[in-house]
Amino acid sequence: MLITKISAVYPYQTARTAWENVGPRQTHFLAYQISGTYDHSVNGKTYSVAPDCLFFVNQKDSYTVKCREKGRPICVSFCADTQLPTSVWDTRANPVVYNLFLRLLQIKNLQNESNYYLAFFHSIRNLFHCLQNGTPSRAYRPSD
Repeated sequence: MLITKISAVYPYQTARTAWENVGPRQTHFLAYQISGTYDHSVNGKTYSVAPDCLFFVNQKDSYTVKCREKGRPICVSFCADTQLPTSVWDTRANPVVYNLFLRLLQIKNLQNESNYYLAFFHSIRNLFHCLQNGTPSRAYRPSD
């Protein structure tokens, strides 16, 4: 996957217990779940996203979310040249993923020419390469 633009890095928290997000959107998003548990239903499959899970949502996919336990993820929205399927990975066995997302929250300048942006850009691209090859941990299987 070639990431062409990183739009934002942000912690997300909501009081809602259920919602729907209709695609297509302008960006994909990747979220690391810090706390809480949410069931995401995408294309007829339900994924339980719990702490230490990494959740990728393709910009074309519509999805619904139901909260089982309130919490928060760290989210990254970005554009890419490749369409990957929506996926969830259990990363409990790899603290590198957690540390990467904590560092990403500290980046203040996402301008294309900044050193922070370039480091972030390469970190996310490398993370996707590892995820696609099964390196960080095992791929999560949907409950349906």
